[in-house]
Amino acid sequence: MSTTSLSDSSKPDLTEYANVTLPACLAPLLQSHTNLREITLFCEQSYAVEQPPILVDEKTYLQSLDQAQTYAIQGLSSLAYQINEAAKTLKDFLEMQLNEVENEVNNCEAMAQVTLVVLYIFYS
Repeated sequence: MSTTSLSDSSKPDLTEYANVTLPACLAPLLQSHTNLREITLFCEQSYAVEQPPILVDEKTYLQSLDQAQTYAIQGLSSLAYQINEAAKTLKDFLEMQLNEVENEVNNCEAMAQVTLVVLYIFYS
């Protein structure tokens, strides 16, 4: 007594979601992490030494600072987007799991009702 309809067959199953879709969400997050580490290295090389090479003149310094800010904003925006996408994917996965559990509960309740009817008939 399954409640799965034909339209459900076009949706990915839990195993596919757990083995393919969820891990695929990690790749963009890891790329964002790598990008932010590169931005960190750029800033450290540009500003964290005793005599930063960019302090030679103010124009170079301001251009470098602006570039670092742009990189940081882009990197953080990308990371925020990737986190949001991963959260949506995880939410979808959890909803699929919840639906599976609800289907199993319904199946168990139906079997319990059938069992009660059979027991009633048997002992009547």
